[in-house]
Amino acid sequence: MFLDSSAFVVRKTRWGRGVFARRELPAGFVIGDYLGIVDVPRDEGVDALYAMMLSLYRWVYPVEPKRSEGVHVVNHSCEPNAGIFPHRGHVLLSTTRRVFAGEEITFDYWMTQPEAGEDWHRCLCGSSFCRGSFSMGSARQEELVRRLFISNAWAGAKRKVRVGEKLAPLPRYPRSTRDLAAYNVFGHPELAPEEVYDEKLDHARLRALIRETGRRVWLPRSGSLVYGSHDGRLIIDA
Repeated sequence: MFLDSSAFVVRKTRWGRGVFARRELPAGFVIGDYLGIVDVPRDEGVDALYAMMLSLYRWVYPVEPKRSEGVHVVNHSCEPNAGIFPHRGHVLLSTTRRVFAGEEITFDYWMTQPEAGEDWHRCLCGSSFCRGSFSMGSARQEELVRRLFISNAWAGAKRKVRVGEKLAPLPRYPRSTRDLAAYNVFGHPELAPEEVYDEKLDHARLRALIRETGRRVWLPRSGSLVYGSHDGRLIIDA
């Protein structure tokens, strides 16, 4: 479900469908809620391709995912502009930086590494920082799951969801989401970078600037181009 359907349009992409912004969106903009039927995790069937984690033992499966439109249509990228935010027993999708009109909305799927004998989930997102697979290293994934879905900071961590339950829209949604250090933040790869004249590379300030402007940052005094913030470190071309 999109919270504001006028802000998005679903179009055909080389992967099938994708979600695109109709207008410029600020960082922290809540795109929508991942609604559907609660069930145990399963790996087979078309529905499993659209499932979203609610907790370690409960997932939500959108109703008629191939026909309906909503946040379940958003594609993967290793250089995303959105992320998932657990909230009161639901999973919201929110922008992690400013998104520009016409830009495709993407988030990192964080898929588990395949078992022995299974094929890897090959990624062809085409970004400069593509890791070649939807899968993520087990240590990093465990950290993200712990911080987002198990931490007491999740307002819905103690809410029990039942198998077969159909998640209904919440009566109220947050107006925006804060920056989470768990997420990597990259500036738009095709737009001119934001130019600042800082003497030093301050990670917190530059990350906040990329998030606010949606652009990479150029520091002429040091001759550094900052692509983004990745796993707690700045990605720089000096």
